[in-house]
Amino acid sequence: MGRRAIKKEQKVAKALGSLAAGIKAFFTIRSGGSRKADHSAGKLDKRSKRYRKEPVARKPVRSKTPKARSKKPLKPQTGPRIAARKKRKLQWAQAILIGSSCLLVFLTASIFWKYLPEISFFKEKSVIAKKRIIKSKSESLLFIGVKDENGQENAAGLALIIIGKEKDKIAGWSIPKSTFVVIPGRGYEKIGMSLELGTSTTVATVQNFLGVEVDHFARLSMDDYEETVSKMKLESALESAEQVSLNRDEYARFSRRFDMVQPRDVNLIPLPVKPLVVGRETYLRPDDEEIDRLFDLIWDISEKDRKDEPRIIVLNGSGIPGAGGDAAERLIKINCRVVETENANNFDYDKTQIIIYRDSDELAEKIRKTLKAGVILHKDMPQDLADVTVVIGKDYQPKK
Repeated sequence: MGRRAIKKEQKVAKALGSLAAGIKAFFTIRSGGSRKADHSAGKLDKRSKRYRKEPVARKPVRSKTPKARSKKPLKPQTGPRIAARKKRKLQWAQAILIGSSCLLVFLTASIFWKYLPEISFFKEKSVIAKKRIIKSKSESLLFIGVKDENGQENAAGLALIIIGKEKDKIAGWSIPKSTFVVIPGRGYEKIGMSLELGTSTTVATVQNFLGVEVDHFARLSMDDYEETVSKMKLESALESAEQVSLNRDEYARFSRRFDMVQPRDVNLIPLPVKPLVVGRETYLRPDDEEIDRLFDLIWDISEKDRKDEPRIIVLNGSGIPGAGGDAAERLIKINCRVVETENANNFDYDKTQIIIYRDSDELAEKIRKTLKAGVILHKDMPQDLADVTVVIGKDYQPKK
């Protein structure tokens, strides 16, 4: 065979080899990669003359939870705002500390003062101090002995019991029925006649001329009055009463108090009086100086405490019967002292007049609100008898 033929066969063999390689590469690509790719991905299998694929190492999946930050030392906080905040915190802490200390001192002092009388060294001094400082409020009960005279009720017996701080003794005033005093709506009359205008008028009359508040009253027949009150049997008097202004608790409290006291420990003082002759009739006028002395001596109630009240004259200028007395009772209930009640010079007053002789607009306004009527007038003329004059007009509505 010649050279040309050999070269020609080599070219043909080479071309066939290239064609076979191309066909093989084509099928290799369609099956998942070339022999070179298989070689890079796995190891050559000696039996099948092929490369085996090795499992590809996957990248680790990142966790969604954030990584813990490394704890770095915090920088010291500085600046004017930080300093002001620290200053406020310090002030609050100081205030809380001071408050706690004061509360502790107060509680300690309270406990010490409570048990102070038990200590023998301070026992006598503490009792004296208590007597000077602590004064319990007294409570009063007016017993009214009712007697029918000529078809009219008359207060034939009056006894004002004043219960003070001493639990083992009870004292009171025995008021004669002929005592000449100012009766709201009637003027100067015997105190026994005040019951003709009602029990409230009798209570207001006693409260007005003695200057002490009458808290409660009890009405009973004159026969029962003589058998109980006159003989110092106050518990029996309360049981015999026909009418009382006490509620259930107050009634029980007074009953226990009267039961604890023996009749010999009840001191019913006759009201000090002076004779007063008017025409052919003799009246009894209260002895104010002696009454003041006994109030201070027995109940520790000074004259200033009783009589430091505005003095008022009430004149009825409306023409309505009983309007002046009704207004006087209302004023007595607000701690005013009615020194006189009578009719005005005429009954043509349309508006109630509240005449003030001294600068006391607050008192005038209080009277106007109590009466629910009136105009306030000022007069500079000196007035020794009273501080205020009230002239009742037609605009005043008395109680029915």
